Amino acid sequence: MRATSSLPLTAPGTPEFLAEECVGENNSVTATWMPHPTSRVAGYVLEIDDGDGDFKGLHFNTVSTSRASLQHLRRVARVEPRAHQNFGESGFACNTEIHKGLIHSLQNTAACDCAAIARARHLSGVLFTEVRAAWFSLDRTLSHPECRLIAGGAGVTCESYEHRVALASVGFSRGRHYWQFTVDSYDANADVVFGVARLKVDREGMLGNDVHGWAMYIDHQRSWFLHGAAHHGRSDGGVGVGSTVGVLLDLNHGTLTFYVNDEQQGDVAFTDLEGLLYPAVSVNRNVTVTLHTSLDPPHSDYDSQSDT
Repeated sequence: MRATSSLPLTAPGTPEFLAEECVGENNSVTATWMPHPTSRVAGYVLEIDDGDGDFKGLHFNTVSTSRASLQHLRRVARVEPRAHQNFGESGFACNTEIHKGLIHSLQNTAACDCAAIARARHLSGVLFTEVRAAWFSLDRTLSHPECRLIAGGAGVTCESYEHRVALASVGFSRGRHYWQFTVDSYDANADVVFGVARLKVDREGMLGNDVHGWAMYIDHQRSWFLHGAAHHGRSDGGVGVGSTVGVLLDLNHGTLTFYVNDEQQGDVAFTDLEGLLYPAVSVNRNVTVTLHTSLDPPHSDYDSQSDT
């Protein structure tokens, strides 16, 4: 009888992580591994702990799959693959170490909501853990075509007399995130609009004019909060060239708060926020803003509650 393979008909050996290809950005991670060199593999089971201590299994029933891109994870994620075939399953992949410097090699970021990979050890599998703040840019493909992005998405301007919406390259569904815009050029007769949006937001008008955007619009004298074309929360104090506007999205508590020149602008603007939300801004003619990310959130009342 002719042998069909020189590989033994036994359970496969333990896969090995390719640490240099395991990368992450915000709350998305990509885990990459290779099969045991002397094993026949039918597929893989990937066990994932997204921070609650409860492992969940994903099945990849193809030998060609040795990479998984995972999104919307909590602040800590442990990933453990094992191989399987008709004769049994392997053990989980052994320890490895991930380095923060690999973050920049992740592609197809899509919707993410936690901080980047930090250098970490673990008991088994790969442990992805957060750093203090997320970084991102404005995304040309997610923005209105009349928005002119500057320096690879670090800023935006527009030649239209009507407001046009630009969205960031990542969305958030968990965690606490803070970013700022600097006003680089500004017509005192214009409103500049900052906030968050869902992907369904109308990009043809002012952010907050439909139910898919939550925003603060502000001129040189005052501001209003805007959602679903309804405004509330007028506050005195405006912006000019050189002003900074901060946006604090706290999805741990479902709130959105705004800051002007590092001072909170009015009360908490919106509550009960949930789901996937993208940083957003809308601008019109003669307005240019620059985005600043990877910032520590300002102190809030929730911080005081957690300290007590």
